[in-house]
Amino acid sequence: MDARTVTGTVLTGHTDGVSGVAFVDLEERPHAVSCSWDGSVRTWDLADGAERTVLTHDLAGAAKSIGCAVLDGRPHAVTNHADEVWVWDLGNGDDCTLLSGHEDWTLDVACAVLDGRPHALSSSYDATVRLWDLQERGERLCASTARRHGDDVLEVGLVELDGRPHAVTNSWDVRVWDLHSGSERIVLTPDDTGDSVIGVACAQVNGRPHAVFVCEDGRVRVWDLESNRRVDEIDLPGLSHPVAFDGSRIAVGMGEDIVVFDWHR
Repeated sequence: MDARTVTGTVLTGHTDGVSGVAFVDLEERPHAVSCSWDGSVRTWDLADGAERTVLTHDLAGAAKSIGCAVLDGRPHAVTNHADEVWVWDLGNGDDCTLLSGHEDWTLDVACAVLDGRPHALSSSYDATVRLWDLQERGERLCASTARRHGDDVLEVGLVELDGRPHAVTNSWDVRVWDLHSGSERIVLTPDDTGDSVIGVACAQVNGRPHAVFVCEDGRVRVWDLESNRRVDEIDLPGLSHPVAFDGSRIAVGMGEDIVVFDWHR
């Protein structure tokens, strides 16, 4: 498959590298949310690319990766710090819940709606991924990744596949597996994805689960997880790492900036 080049909207404002990005609706308008090594969480109105808020309170400053979920009608950030996952109101930092269970530092966090309820999946140096029911603010399950990957799971995605929650975990290879049974659906090596994967995001597209992989060669590859088939390849102007995907838009962190572009299958 030939790669194509896209022109997106560049969101500029962070003063250090972007470490995480997500999508969320704020006041019924689509926004991007980003965290950075500059110690801030910023929200961006995607209608005009304008920066709307800069959050620098303790919760924002500690964020190393970020996902978003709607709880009780309000948008919440889901971030990781040390060995915990933090869930907090994106508007004011209130209503903060610390989700504890990991026995070592957390590495990544991803959010998705499963069975109509908001959930998060986190990875850690303790060689586990943990699924959290955000509505109940509690752990739903813990699964070991030691035998599956044999190394730290650096990036995670969360998606519903055949009506069951599946993890998309990346170490040297990418594996898609049922969080309840442990059975593997897909194993992708760097030869399959074109290069080593350094960023993962998942979403439903027309009722079909898809994953977006950011690779070390500077390309974004979109995968239909139901058919295990690459459906798009996008050439970026530079190396990126954190990625977000909502089924119709992709956002990637590129240094201190975020690039957002529309995507349609």
